[in-house]
Amino acid sequence: MRICFFILISVVLYSPRVLEAQDTVITIDAAVSRSLAQRPELAMQESRIERARGMKTTDGAIPNPEFSYYREDLSQGGLSTGESTIMFDQPLDFLWRRGPRLASSSARVLREQHNYTNIERRLAYDVRAAFLECHYAGRIHLLCTEAEAEISRIRNDMRSRYEKGDISLFEMNRMELEYARYTNACGQTSLDAANAYKRLMFFLGEQSKQQLQTSFDDGQIVSLPALDELLAATMPNRPDLLAAHATLDEHRAVVKETGRNRLPGLILGMGYKRQIGRYRGPVFQARLSLPLFDLKKGELISTRADMNYSTRMVELLENEIALEIEEAYNSCVRYTEMLAQSSSSLTTSSAQVLKAAYVSYRTGEVSLVELLDAVEVYIESRRFYYDLQQRYFQSVYALERASGRSIIH
Repeated sequence: MRICFFILISVVLYSPRVLEAQDTVITIDAAVSRSLAQRPELAMQESRIERARGMKTTDGAIPNPEFSYYREDLSQGGLSTGESTIMFDQPLDFLWRRGPRLASSSARVLREQHNYTNIERRLAYDVRAAFLECHYAGRIHLLCTEAEAEISRIRNDMRSRYEKGDISLFEMNRMELEYARYTNACGQTSLDAANAYKRLMFFLGEQSKQQLQTSFDDGQIVSLPALDELLAATMPNRPDLLAAHATLDEHRAVVKETGRNRLPGLILGMGYKRQIGRYRGPVFQARLSLPLFDLKKGELISTRADMNYSTRMVELLENEIALEIEEAYNSCVRYTEMLAQSSSSLTTSSAQVLKAAYVSYRTGEVSLVELLDAVEVYIESRRFYYDLQQRYFQSVYALERASGRSIIH
C-alpha cells in the first residue's frame, strides 16, 4: 500500500515537470505555424479582403427605383382644375455598366487574397530565418563556452607549472591574454544568441518567461529539382505574380467600365395620372442623358495609362522572379557542394589535433603558440561548419520562398 502511494505521489509531482520540459522544445515547423496563427500582418490583410468583398457587394447591387408624387390644383373665375401623378423611375444604365464594375471588384478581391498568401510566404521565410539564426547562434555560443572552459583548464595547468618554474613569465602572460580574448568572444556570442532568441520570440509572440529550446534536424541534405522545372512550376503559382495579374485584370475592367460610362444614361419611369374631369390612366416616361461633351474622355486616358503600367509591372515581376529563383537555386547548389565537401569529420579531426597538441605540449614537443593554434583550429573549424550549415538551410528556404513550393520536406 505504501509503495502504491509513493508511486502515485511521484506521478503527481513529476509528470507536470516532464510535460513542461517537453513544451519548451520547439521545431521549425511549429515555430512557423505558431507565428502565422497570431501575426498582425495577416489579420490586417484579412481586413483588406473583407473591405474588398464589401465593395464588390456594393458594386454588384442594382440601383433602387425612385418614387415621385406630383399634384396640381388650379382655379380661376370660379373654375378649378388640376392633376396628380404617381411615378416610379428605374435607372437602366446598370445593364451595361454593372458587368465591368463587378469584374473590377472581383479582381480586387482576388488580388487581396493573393496578397494574403504572399504575406504568409514572406512571413514563413522570416520565421525560418530567425529560427536558424537562433539555433546556430546558440550552438556557436555553446562552442565558445566549451572553448573558454578548455582555455581555462590550460591556463590553470600553466599556472601550476609557472609556480614550479617549468614555463616562463612570457608564456604565462601570453596565456592570460588568450584567456581574456576567449572570455570576450564568449560574451559576444552570448549577446548574439540572446538577440537572435529575442528576434525569434518577436515572431512567435511569446509573452511567457519560459525558455524555449530549438530542435532542428541539421543532418538532412535536400534533393533539388531541376531549375527549368522550378521555373515552370513557379510562374503560375507565385502569389505576388498572381496578385499583379489580378491588378491588371482590375485595370482592364476599369477601362471597360469607363468606356461604358460614355454611353447614354437611361431612366425609365412608370406611373398613374389622374386629372379633374375624370381623365385618368397609366403614364410612361423615358429620360436619356446624351454624352455630347464626352466628359469621360480624360478618365478613359487615365485608366488606360494605369492598365499599361500594370502590364509592364507584370512583365518586370516575371523577370525578377526568374532571376530570384535562379540566384537562390545557384546558391543552394553551391552550399550543397560545400557542405558535402566539409563534412562533420572535419570537426572530429580538429578535436583530435587539439588533444594531440595538448599532450605534446605537456611533454614539451610543441610550443605554447602551437597549442593555441590547435585550439583556434578546433574552434574555427566547428564554427565554420555551423555557419555553413546555417547558410545551406537558409539557401534552401530562400529557394522555397522564391519558388513558392516546399522543397525541404
